[in-house]
Amino acid sequence: MDPYNRFGSKLPNGTWTGIIGMLVEQKAAFSLSPIAVSLSRYQAIDFSGYADVDEHAVLYAYPQLEPDVAGFLRPFSFPVWMVVFSSILVTSLALAAHEYLRRKLKLGPHKKDQRGNLLSQLMVTVRVLLSQTQDLNARKAQSSILLVMWLWASFVLTCVYKSNLMSMLVAPVVNIPFTNFEQLVNQKKIPYKLPAASIFVEASHNSAPETLLGKLWRRSAGTAADPVEVFGAVMRNEYAFITFRIPILATMDKRFVEHKRCMLTVAPGTLLGVSQAWGFPKNSPWKAPIDKALRGLNEFGIINKLLKDTYAKSTLCVNPVKTERTMNRMRSLGLEDFLGVFALFGAGSLMAMVVFMAEVIVGRCHTTATSKKRMQKFDSKENDASNVVSNDGRSSF
Repeated sequence: MDPYNRFGSKLPNGTWTGIIGMLVEQKAAFSLSPIAVSLSRYQAIDFSGYADVDEHAVLYAYPQLEPDVAGFLRPFSFPVWMVVFSSILVTSLALAAHEYLRRKLKLGPHKKDQRGNLLSQLMVTVRVLLSQTQDLNARKAQSSILLVMWLWASFVLTCVYKSNLMSMLVAPVVNIPFTNFEQLVNQKKIPYKLPAASIFVEASHNSAPETLLGKLWRRSAGTAADPVEVFGAVMRNEYAFITFRIPILATMDKRFVEHKRCMLTVAPGTLLGVSQAWGFPKNSPWKAPIDKALRGLNEFGIINKLLKDTYAKSTLCVNPVKTERTMNRMRSLGLEDFLGVFALFGAGSLMAMVVFMAEVIVGRCHTTATSKKRMQKFDSKENDASNVVSNDGRSSF
């Protein structure tokens, strides 16, 4: 075994590093772990019969529960929200048109007010949707039919919204950073590293830059080999790591047993599946007896059973969203869960304050202008009166 679990790569001078280098130089009788088979490796060492086929996957830190700032929008999908806003607009237009026709046709008692304009009817519609009180008097009995219909629809909408909102706030929110290699290479939040002296590095390094493997090589944060350092850094969420899926699942199982909770998880997408087998030096006497034993183990499914036993508990950590919703059906709400609602309330309050200040300023300006006009009229009347008095005095002489 190589101290850093490097399988080995071929150097420009023709020599090999890692486990394959030890086998080529006959410093080891055979490899203790299966090695991915490639043409260059097959030419350097002998391989046993088929052991397993494994694919590369991405190992990263188990995502933590996070507050959903936009949680107040989650109870309805985007089409449903569009239907709600369209219904508000259509109802407001219908109410405004009804009031306009009622005035034009002089149906029923009529008073001169501003209830018929679109803005007023829009406010009425929104108030009904928000369950605020309305004055449905006899004078507006005909338009009240529309309001009652809208009130019924609003009641259904608000009941569904409140129930869904509570269930979504209480349910855990798990944000998955990526699910496949395409998303991994396009995201910039979590860097990733490749296994040093591995077949994945060899394949990605020799791939065209525009291919997925080529992009993975060019955008990686480098390579890593020490398992202790790699898994520690991944659990600290310093970077993600690409390696074979079965060793990932075995490591997840081990960390789950140690910490009694999920510390690592794996993305469901896989890439570059290769055959694996045990390696031997050329013409090794150990190859024939091990091949015979390996055929029996494969035929009876013992190797497959042993592999599954190494990652039996890792299945709890493979799907973080499903696991958290199953193991944490309810949770206490924190202040972070209401950030979105508070932000919306704060923005509405700020807008209302700005509108109020604008109305105050405009009102004062209008009052000042009106006062000036009145003063000017008063001064002109006083001047006219004084002129009349002076003319009358002159005429008396």
